Amino acid sequence: EQSAKAIQLTEKALAFQEKHLSKDGSSVLAVSCVLAKSHRFNGAPKKEIDRLEKLKKVDNKRSAMERLTLLGELGKCYSSAKEYEKAIENLEMGVDAAGSKIAKDDPILIFVKNHLAYAYGQRGQHNEAISILE
Repeated sequence: EQSAKAIQLTEKALAFQEKHLSKDGSSVLAVSCVLAKSHRFNGAPKKEIDRLEKLKKVDNKRSAMERLTLLGELGKCYSSAKEYEKAIENLEMGVDAAGSKIAKDDPILIFVKNHLAYAYGQRGQHNEAISILE
């Protein structure tokens, strides 16, 4: 019940932010990712996919970390929805966005790689999964 209330309040805050506050892409991105994560953990991973896909298309000179975060969360949503091909596509784009700009031991990058390996494993592509984790 508390998580449902938190999601409801976050959705209201995001709607207010999008309507009334400056269009600071990074703050909208941050709130959208938190909301998507909340829905994933509450069994509704598809609920925020559309918003994240729109944010992905409006790539206004985001930093490597912002792209990694957005694509990582989008990939996790697809993976939670058992849409592993779309998960792999977005998670790989996130890892590619990190490139050499983000340290190999960065926790966010490691999480994204773990989810990518999981998605490959779910598709039976175990060699790909292992190579990501090596």
